[in-house]
Amino acid sequence: MSILRIAGALMIAFSGAFAAYSLNKSAKDTLRQTEYFISLVRFLRAQIECFSISVPRALERVPDEILAGCSFLG
Repeated sequence: MSILRIAGALMIAFSGAFAAYSLNKSAKDTLRQTEYFISLVRFLRAQIECFSISVPRALERVPDEILAGCSFLG
């Protein structure tokens, strides 16, 4: 085989591996954001059920960590 064919095969293999890595990272980020959103909904539900407060008031009490995980903070 010529060196060009080997180089081409390696480039295709590396580009496929990079694409798989990128898609996997994107999926992990989406999953993490979804888990934080579920935490937000659970927190709001607990605040409303336990303390009988309104939704806007419960939103004021949400920790910044959860809001940042949901991408609601910069």
